[in-house]
Amino acid sequence: MTVYGGGVAGLTVAHELITRGYAVTLIEPTLAPDRFGQSHVRVGGMAASQMNDVDPHHHVHDSVGTPASDDPPRPKSKLGPVWLAADDDSDKGHSVGACHQPGSAALTASDKQALSDLVPKLGEDYTLGITGMVHIGRDNIYDASQGRILARQRAGSVAAFLVEQGLDRTKLSLRGANVDPLRCDDTLGSWTTTQSVTLPGEHGYRYFPSFYRHVFDTMGRTPLYDSDGMLSARTVYDNLESSLSVTVARKHHDPILFSMVPPTNIQEMRESLIATLASTGATGLDLLLISLRMLRYLSTCSARREALYENVSLLDFLQARHPDRPGPDVVYSPSFLDYLETAPRILAAIDPATGDARTNANIAVQLMQPDNGTRINGTLNGPTSTAWFDPWVEHLDALRVRFLGGKLTQMTVVDGKLHVELELEANPKVDPERFEPVTETSPCGETVITHYIDHADYIVTAFDAATAERLSAELPDVGVPEKLRGYAEARVPPPPEWSGKVEVPEQGWRRFQTMSGIQYFFRETVDIATGHVYFSDSDWGLSSISEQQFWAAEPNLNTNGYASLISVDIGDFETPSAHLGKPARECTAEEIAKETWRQILEVIDPAPQLQLPVPTWYHLDDNLAFAGDAGEGLFQGNATPLQVPLAGDWHRRPGGDPFDPVAVDGPADSPPDLPQGVWQSPMGGYYVHWDRLLYAGTWKKTFTRITTMEAANESGRHVVNAILAHTHEIRGHGAFEGEPPIPVDHSAPKHTDPVEREQTGKSVGRSALNTGVSGIIGQNPVGAFCRIWNPEQHEMASFVPLKELDAMLFEQGLPHLFDVLMLETTAQAWSQLGLRPFAATPNIQDLQRWTAEAVKWQQSATAAMGLAGTPAIHDALIHALRSLRGMLEQFLAPMTPTTPTTPTNDSSEAST
Repeated sequence: MTVYGGGVAGLTVAHELITRGYAVTLIEPTLAPDRFGQSHVRVGGMAASQMNDVDPHHHVHDSVGTPASDDPPRPKSKLGPVWLAADDDSDKGHSVGACHQPGSAALTASDKQALSDLVPKLGEDYTLGITGMVHIGRDNIYDASQGRILARQRAGSVAAFLVEQGLDRTKLSLRGANVDPLRCDDTLGSWTTTQSVTLPGEHGYRYFPSFYRHVFDTMGRTPLYDSDGMLSARTVYDNLESSLSVTVARKHHDPILFSMVPPTNIQEMRESLIATLASTGATGLDLLLISLRMLRYLSTCSARREALYENVSLLDFLQARHPDRPGPDVVYSPSFLDYLETAPRILAAIDPATGDARTNANIAVQLMQPDNGTRINGTLNGPTSTAWFDPWVEHLDALRVRFLGGKLTQMTVVDGKLHVELELEANPKVDPERFEPVTETSPCGETVITHYIDHADYIVTAFDAATAERLSAELPDVGVPEKLRGYAEARVPPPPEWSGKVEVPEQGWRRFQTMSGIQYFFRETVDIATGHVYFSDSDWGLSSISEQQFWAAEPNLNTNGYASLISVDIGDFETPSAHLGKPARECTAEEIAKETWRQILEVIDPAPQLQLPVPTWYHLDDNLAFAGDAGEGLFQGNATPLQVPLAGDWHRRPGGDPFDPVAVDGPADSPPDLPQGVWQSPMGGYYVHWDRLLYAGTWKKTFTRITTMEAANESGRHVVNAILAHTHEIRGHGAFEGEPPIPVDHSAPKHTDPVEREQTGKSVGRSALNTGVSGIIGQNPVGAFCRIWNPEQHEMASFVPLKELDAMLFEQGLPHLFDVLMLETTAQAWSQLGLRPFAATPNIQDLQRWTAEAVKWQQSATAAMGLAGTPAIHDALIHALRSLRGMLEQFLAPMTPTTPTTPTNDSSEAST
């Protein structure tokens, strides 16, 4: 099979299939040399490190650190590998820049020609500085000593050639810092050179929250190899470092440090939530209101979430807005409402006013989850490619995944069969039956390969949506290709039941938006805080991390040219800056760098203990495009935009719904009616087109639901599961050719779900409830299905009885338990009338007593669910509901004022 695209999704597909006996070739258009100097694909996609070499003498102007100055900063810290230049004191401004062969010090013919052309321009009065430079990404040099050796060799080859051309070696001098002696040979004498500074830029900092189960599983199955190429006892998962705290920084407030150690029970979860929200200026009533809304969500089954919360925004849900009522049912204090409207922008460019409630609330629940034994708020112990992707490629290479440089150029359907054409770099040796070369005769009579035809059994495209849409343009309008038509550029209208307070643009919302990053590099050691910092009220939704504090080898000024860096994510390119009066998408690169730094200083610099030095360099995401030959103009676009989860947009995502092979018990009762050329397993899952083509990417439907590395990995697993099912059910054999056909039997359930109930005599796997988690891994004769973790099946176990009860209510067309008991009615009425029956600081003792009563009620509810379907169910549920009522009365009684404070326009009706 062939995987096109070397991002997280493509690498996951290759990893999972090669371990199941499939022959896998991965093709990626971006190339870089490997550690042996051989050309190799550059993997990681938008998550890969963006290594940039800069001259140590060139750095950002002080204006980045002093907003009052009118002098612009240097745009983007990427300088070409200029290794020879006229001395700064010379009036001759000549310079030469060229690249040696990767990993080599030998001059190319073009290098020699450039040097030869320079010599006659120098005249008699000249001095030259020779700077030997290496490029991390191109030369694959990761060790400082190796880099210096190669740099010296390159400078020596340049000097030797210039002396051969008649230059006086006494006029060749050092230019730069970090001097190392270089002795070439007896005829040339002693020479000096310097190594360039290599900056590890990135699209945005890597963040691994503890619910990244798919990514962690893959990392744990990716061993690290030692310097001799032998397996070690460590895995890539060991390259994760936990960040146990997070700092919230706000204007005119002292920074607040929060522990990120997940709670282990409901009491700890509530106390953590209250402590976090109290820092926003929330009142006691705010905390009660938001707690009730989140408790409602936690006790809601998946089927009701799908029916109610995919077509409303998170803010609508938290405010309990209804389309038939003009205002919200829940009225928060102004300061807390401002927090709810702005804070989620920090996470993957989410706008709570337009992002769907189910996706946003799922993420919020997972962030509050108890510890599941994984790294907490993990980050990598080095640059992303070094710590993650390079070891991943090394392991896949050891497993015989073949990596080729090339690109997919065309997909068509001819006589009902998929036809795939591609180009390969340097025409490597390939199996002509797998990749059939297409040739033509050149005017010189030579036979030239123009392209190849891919005959692989399966074709997987793991591209972004825009690329997938472009490559699918000539395919028939069925399945994923049909849904991709105009998908990347389309504007999204609000759902019919939209009741949000945000005005919808005339053309609809942008489905793909920009979230990007910038890194500031310092000669000084800079650690703003331990772990991540969230600038919660910044105009552009900023968050940051001082990455070097987690690296196994911290950068050193003498060897790396910088001592520290701050990596900043810009979560909002749409909101205007109060200082500039325009959003980031209307700025130049200089303005983005300068304004981002100004917004950070606006929060940090007023604190006496947090005075920051001026950055030496900065790096802005390479995927951002700016006008002008040197990128000095306005922002033009983003090559890697993120799909945001808009209300009402989930059902428009291309392809079939994901399925969990553990939770699904058998084929669907009514298989979907799919068009010719599209196949889907009776169990569900991703489509297979023309028995060969599948699509992977974060824009597909996943249980993760949000554009993240976790969603990319999960999407790749769904592709593999579809291939396993198709190999068995359609091709009729195992993973290896020549095996006899295996009959496919869908009649029996694949496993017994632990939450199966006796009242119906069947599993609840396809009912409104799907919270059971089995320890059995799905399997077919081809191989074990990839593990899939649905976050909604991995929420706090304490709420399972409530979700089970809600599933029963929903199946019968009944409202949620909170509506039956009107649990939120009193608190909502207080909020609408402007009453504030709670102190600004909640009484923790009262909350602890409430928690104890909640545990008793949950035990009663659990016992009631165990009696479901028996004559005792009625009495048991009544007892559970009475316990819940008593619990709430005890919780509310000590905090209810004897004489409620009424609004300004006091009335007896309001008091009543």
